[in-house]
Amino acid sequence: MYKKTGDTSVKNLTRACTRNEVEGMWTPARSEDQHFHQLIAGFAQPRALFFNDLVVQLLNQWRRLIELPARFQLHRLPGILSRLAFRVAYIQPKDFVFSERILLEAARLFRHHGFAATTLREVADAAGVKAGSIYYHFESKEEILGEVLDKGITIVAETVRARINALPENAPWRDRIAAGIEGHLWGMLHHGDFTSANIRIYGQIPTNAKNRHKVVRRAYADYWDRLFESALACGELRQDASTSVIRLFVIGALNWTVEWYNPQRGSFQDFSRQITAIVFDGILTHDKA
Repeated sequence: MYKKTGDTSVKNLTRACTRNEVEGMWTPARSEDQHFHQLIAGFAQPRALFFNDLVVQLLNQWRRLIELPARFQLHRLPGILSRLAFRVAYIQPKDFVFSERILLEAARLFRHHGFAATTLREVADAAGVKAGSIYYHFESKEEILGEVLDKGITIVAETVRARINALPENAPWRDRIAAGIEGHLWGMLHHGDFTSANIRIYGQIPTNAKNRHKVVRRAYADYWDRLFESALACGELRQDASTSVIRLFVIGALNWTVEWYNPQRGSFQDFSRQITAIVFDGILTHDKA
């Protein structure tokens, strides 16, 4: 089901609790915990970490309440509960891994060859699965397309929200917009196959798939509209342009950076600052007289 790291299988990785002899507390086993966290990060599913941490916390609280002597530690209980937590958090983890691999390879192929020219067999070969087994994970190529398109937007949207939410509540709108620009660029450039495929093939996709995907696009557009409208209401945005025009201009310009950005020409931080400065101040010098 999973690759083994050395002689440590997933079965062993789920035994993530051990007793700290000094503190008399249950804590994640150090060596196994490192592999466990790497495994979780690879699956991009924080639920298992949540359940595993919950098990540890419950064991610690339980031991405090009943004040067990050191000789009554029930050494096997943490392993049992941790494995149960893993099972709850991961319903068919193998399926999740294969699904993500299929989507990643489909995004890459859609990006470089287009939707119509890409076959399911090519996606299966690239993902390392049998062509027929794709239907176990997805009903059709159109469903894969929908997942790729949605992922291209949600990755960017989540990054933007995280950057803005990290600011103080009283941060000026200029700083919030700058954080949003940086988050959008980061999402676009660090997940290029999904985001570039979203841009390149949007005009090629079937109408029904496009209509389903519009819901996700509209939600992200609405987020930016509210951001610009709030800045406008506070007097931090120019009054002679509609917020929808500003949003279309800014997001449209940011989207295409995935096609021409070259990381060898400078750091991402410098690039983001340049783009933000152009958005805020334009390309002309301003007469300060």
